[in-house]
Amino acid sequence: MKKFFLTYSVFPLIITSILSGGITGKINGYVTNQNGEPLPGANIILEGTNRGAAADQSGYYVILNIAPETYSVTAQMIGYKAVTFTNIKVNPDRTALLNFSLSEEALAGEEVIVMADKPLVQVDRTFSEYIITSDDIERSVMVKSVGELISLEPGMDINGRGMIRGGDMNSIAADVVYYVDGVKMISNDGLSLHNYTGVGKYDIESISIITGGLSAEYGNAQAGIINIVTKEGSKDFHANIEYTNELPGKHHWGPNYFEAAEHKGHMQWDDPEWVSEKDSLTGELVHKKVDYTQNWGYAVQGNLSGPITNNISFFLGGRTSHSAVNGISPMTHSADNYNATWKLSFNLHPKITLKLGGMNSSSWGFNSGGGTAGIRSAGKEIFLPMNEAAAGRTVNTDQMNYLSFTHMLSEKTYYELRISNSINTQTPEDTPDSTSEIHQDEEGWFYLPRKIHAFSKGERKRLGVKFDFST
Repeated sequence: MKKFFLTYSVFPLIITSILSGGITGKINGYVTNQNGEPLPGANIILEGTNRGAAADQSGYYVILNIAPETYSVTAQMIGYKAVTFTNIKVNPDRTALLNFSLSEEALAGEEVIVMADKPLVQVDRTFSEYIITSDDIERSVMVKSVGELISLEPGMDINGRGMIRGGDMNSIAADVVYYVDGVKMISNDGLSLHNYTGVGKYDIESISIITGGLSAEYGNAQAGIINIVTKEGSKDFHANIEYTNELPGKHHWGPNYFEAAEHKGHMQWDDPEWVSEKDSLTGELVHKKVDYTQNWGYAVQGNLSGPITNNISFFLGGRTSHSAVNGISPMTHSADNYNATWKLSFNLHPKITLKLGGMNSSSWGFNSGGGTAGIRSAGKEIFLPMNEAAAGRTVNTDQMNYLSFTHMLSEKTYYELRISNSINTQTPEDTPDSTSEIHQDEEGWFYLPRKIHAFSKGERKRLGVKFDFST
């Protein structure tokens, strides 16, 4: 069986959100005095940034294009006490409503600080949505990957496969659509996609999961949307590293696989002749037990971020894992895999920002077509050898890079240009030139190793261009 995929797509300039998920939010509200009268001209400041707004004649203000994070917001006006709300959480594609009531000050410099509460009802949300923040991730110390993190939310597949009500991202329908930093991870053209799971959990600022009531901006996503926004560098240096172990054991129900009921009458460990049987082609023992309950695993992930200059910051993250295979498989541990996330942020002007970012991942796996150790085919493949497969292996590489340019034309108007490029490849290795006959033990029950000429090969290149204008 041979499979070849080669696609190249260029998306035209559009003024919609179908190819890009929102990665910023906004704050709006009204500024009034203690009598409820508007205070036009009041200044609203997003602390720690150079962003802010001024209230109009009705006291209304809005601050657009805010990166997802937790902020303090201050409203001030001459003759009135300044009021600061802390713990204001901004989420992608969401609006934080914040109303200020200023009272006249008796002494110059008086200030009121208020701890913000999460609103009971989010008036701008018309669908089922769950948001995972960086604070939530910090508290989830037992969760090792993004897939596991997402699986904890209502409506998600509990096995960490990113499925919502049976729909997934790798089917032809692509019922679940993933966005990473505003770039749509398209995966319904025959190649599997690994990018979203390659993001280290501590590299993420927020994850938005929409499981119902999807709007038209998300195209044909039938089951749900998962929108991941990665972190940016800050004014200070930060570093994080985590090492986790996976304990060995029998991670399945029922007896040991070699003692399963389906092998009754075929496992003859009391028969010396059966135990000492050798493969006529390789000279190796045919019936050998593998103690799959003693495999340890580990995962390592970390990141480094900080300033390069006063106006340029960076973020670098990486992750690798060596997960134990607690079952019958051609490998005792997961194959080598490496994932990296990066982002450069340029504050070119108080109203102009430029961001460059991307992700890279690589991994490989044995081709499973008719010749890897396992418990399929009524357990007949259980004695196939370790560290090899009849059809060789496949190396997967995924690369996504993007450029984002944002220009605030006024307090209430801005535009964003986003250009993204992704390359995904599948490359076969160690593929046999031909397929040999089925080979079994003397009883004619258990399969023995053979060669199978079967592989998947493909390359996908995509260029995405998106222009948003908001006012």
